[in-house]
Amino acid sequence: CVFKIRLYTGGAAAVIVILASAVISGYLAGRSLNSSADSVVVAAADNDKSVQSEKLIGLIKEKSDGISIIEEDIEKAKKSLLDLEVEGILVINEGFGDRIINDKRLLLEYCSKDSSFSAQAVREVIAGKAAVLRSAYRAVNRAEELLGRELDYEEINRLNELIYEEYL
Repeated sequence: CVFKIRLYTGGAAAVIVILASAVISGYLAGRSLNSSADSVVVAAADNDKSVQSEKLIGLIKEKSDGISIIEEDIEKAKKSLLDLEVEGILVINEGFGDRIINDKRLLLEYCSKDSSFSAQAVREVIAGKAAVLRSAYRAVNRAEELLGRELDYEEINRLNELIYEEYL
């Protein structure tokens, strides 16, 4: 078999080069598959610094298989994206917490590399976690409206636990 390869390729040196390139290519392909299977790394720039934005980041960190969050300021996050250290940047803009509480349009942005295959999936995960968080606040507001009083701390926590158990 090696004799036939020599005839086709032009000698022993060519056979060694072909075999070496096959081994290197196999190694690099395997390494690439293993690293991409672990998780998508996303930088989170929290410009709001509210309890609600911290909850959102926490939900994504704890309840999203395949996504790793690194918390950074916006400038560091942009540098990480340019240096290909992260797949994308989640930007939580100022006013996010107030908008969750008051049930208004959320101030979230997701920027990713042009070559990112995971961008849409990450956007969907972020939107889903934000929807659960918004639902928790809506549920508290609705319960208070129906009861005609404010819920106490324990009641709010129990309601949130039920929502998180059901939807996460």
